[in-house]
Amino acid sequence: MRILVMGYSGFLGGHFVRNAQTYEHELVLIGRNSPRIHNQKNILWVKSQLVDLSKNLLSLGEFDVLVNFVWQGLPVRSDELNRVNFEIQAKILSQLDLSRIKKVICLGSCLEYKASINRLSEHSEIETKDNFALTKIGVYKMYQANCKNLVWPRVFYVYGSGQHQKSLLNYAYDAYLNSKPLSLNSPDDINDYIHANEIGRAHV
Repeated sequence: MRILVMGYSGFLGGHFVRNAQTYEHELVLIGRNSPRIHNQKNILWVKSQLVDLSKNLLSLGEFDVLVNFVWQGLPVRSDELNRVNFEIQAKILSQLDLSRIKKVICLGSCLEYKASINRLSEHSEIETKDNFALTKIGVYKMYQANCKNLVWPRVFYVYGSGQHQKSLLNYAYDAYLNSKPLSLNSPDDINDYIHANEIGRAHV
């Protein structure tokens, strides 16, 4: 299987690439930053701006799957960053012929849902005023209109190596090292946590 990977240098993208390495898939990583792992027989890195993909994609041939982890600025979710990320996704989409790709995998979030407790599904009610969630919904609709097989996993609370310094895991570890009290705003959310490696494995 030939997989085009965008956002490979981020927190979740890195875990995906490490997991995908163990399979016989051919990975084509496209982006600005040199990945830590690319000098291997099943990994090709193509240096390119994501808003200027066309000239690089022409020479790369066909792909079976697109995996898109692109999203700048997290964990910050400001209105300006949301606008920038929407424009990046629209630009990426305008340069790809997704009708020729068998499966497209992009990441949603948990913030679109009205309910914050109990079991959720794709049929759960969606109602949000959060700008980040609204932006994600807009990106979802944009890809859905252009993909014959879109997979939109909704990621909840992800932890693991490489996560942001201000994340909960690092906050808890810092509190432990400095003998500070640990205060959790919503301790019941523990049931929603998943390790980044599990996200990477699931996407393979």
